[in-house]
Parts: sequence; structure tokens; C-alpha cells
Amino acid sequence: MSKKQQPKKQQLKKFFRHKKLENIQLIEGVERTLTNNRGYVFKMPKPKTPVILLLSGGLDSVSTWKILVKRFKLNVYPVVFQDPKEPRAGERRAVKDIARYFKKPFGKLYHEPQFFTVSFLANEYRRSFDQHLYKNPQAIASFLDERGYFNVDLPGLTGALALYAMQFRNSLFFKSNLKINTIFSSVVRSDGEAVAHQTFTASRAIMLMLNGVMGEKHLQFTSLAFEPELFETYLDTADLLELQKRTKPALPVEKTWSCLMDYQHQCGVCRSCLNRKAALKTAGITDTTYYRQPLSSKVNIFNQVKQWLKKVLQYDRRFE
Repeated sequence: MSKKQQPKKQQLKKFFRHKKLENIQLIEGVERTLTNNRGYVFKMPKPKTPVILLLSGGLDSVSTWKILVKRFKLNVYPVVFQDPKEPRAGERRAVKDIARYFKKPFGKLYHEPQFFTVSFLANEYRRSFDQHLYKNPQAIASFLDERGYFNVDLPGLTGALALYAMQFRNSLFFKSNLKINTIFSSVVRSDGEAVAHQTFTASRAIMLMLNGVMGEKHLQFTSLAFEPELFETYLDTADLLELQKRTKPALPVEKTWSCLMDYQHQCGVCRSCLNRKAALKTAGITDTTYYRQPLSSKVNIFNQVKQWLKKVLQYDRRFE
């Protein structure tokens, strides 16, 4: 590590010590193990190197796609994992719209996003969760974060996505003889403050896990937001938006999808929509998104939660 990089890394470690979901000792332990095993923690691939991107159609992953291609000149192979029981039509539509928009500007570095069908939730978990929440309405309070937003975490989801990405990686090898060692997620600072499997700690732990379960010491799993070798700080959505603004074409934000609901248009009032609006405002980007309803402080949280569960968790009316 260069002298220029070292203060950045120390700054990041100091920052993580104040985050309740981060484990600084685990981060340091994983990084020591990786360094001892292969001589480095993370190396940015050279231009034209093939990499995988976990794509969702949201501001974070779309900005990451553009930065990886336009700034780092990488051959990005985007993959979208969707659960057939949670079709998320808005996300799928956003990915297709953005892909059409990026195809010409990305040139030879463009690769069509691939959709993989996977199961995020066991049926038994899905049913027990629905039953618990609808038989115990007071339990909703336990899923509200400190800001009053409803936050349901799928246990270890990022780790599961990393393993699914290994299947996509192998399929690319079988089809095109591509050998890919680096997988990018699009997790940002605010994600890691709310969800354990989206922390920097989790990202490093997943990278070590992949090295162990795949038996390949050069595998990398990371996010642009987490690498001190690339940027001076720990990035959030607004930071990614600022970075992507430095290259053309301009990002059509109205084509991206952030909403937790699965309406024809984004709702504008769920936690993700509110975060989206705040990030665009901070980055100085005009929000041209058409929202289903105007932002209102008088949102009936219980009804919002019930609608969300019916859409996303396939609520079974037997439990009413």
C-alpha cells in the first residue's frame, strides 16, 4: 500500500468504528488473511477485464455500471437475480430501459443484462413471517428503524447473491470461456448503516467466504463504495451520482427504479423513494421521475406495510 493510500484507509477504519453494525476487528482479520494468502486485499481490474455487476435497476447499481464502463473501461457483465414469487416488474422494466439507453454509448464494453431466476425466501419462512405480522400487528413496530421507516431484512441476502453470482460466472465460462475473478455489488454507506449483510464488514467477509468455498484465492467481491484504493471516502448514493456525472451520457434517472412497491409508477413515499429523492437533491440532479402520488407526511404506515407485504411477500389471506 502506498503512503498516499494509507491515510485514506486509516480514515475509513476510524469511520467504521462508529457504525454499530460494523466489526472493525473482523474487517482487519479478514484483510490480514487475504493479504497473507494472495498479497493484497483488493486490486482494481485492468481496463477491458471482464467483471460481473449485480444489477437491480436502481440509482446505485446503474451509476456503478456507468462508472465501471466509462471511468475504468471494464467489460461489465450485468446480472439481475429475481424471485418468481416477487416478480418486481418495475425493476425489470428499469433494467431493460437503461440497457437500451447504454447500449450505443458503451460500445464494445456493453453486454446485455442477464436475468436469473432464483428463490430468495423459503416458502416456510415466507408463510411464517406473514402469519406473525398479520396476527400480531403490534410486531410492526419491531421492524421500524430509528427514522420510522419499515425495514424488513432478508437474512444474509448479499451473501446469497454472491453465491448466485458464482453460478453466473461459471455459466459465462461454459458459454464464452470467460474467466472472471471480480464481482461488484452496489452497496453504499446508508445501506450498511441499516442492514447487516450490506455493511463493509459483510462485504469483506463474503470475499473471504468465496475464496474458501470456491477454492480460488484471487476471487474478489466488493462495491465501489468500499474501496479506499479508488476513492477518498466511504460512498453513498449521492456520491455515486456525482461520480457518474463526470462522464457522458447523462443518466436518465426517470428510467431507474428504487421503489419498494410494485406499482406501475414509483410511490414516492416509501423509504427507498425518500432516499432516492434526497440523494438526487444532494447530487444536484433534477428528479424527472413520475411518482404515483406526491410526497406526504401523513402516510398511514400500517396500510403501507400491509400493501408492501402483499406485493413483496405474497401475503396469504388464510392468515387474516
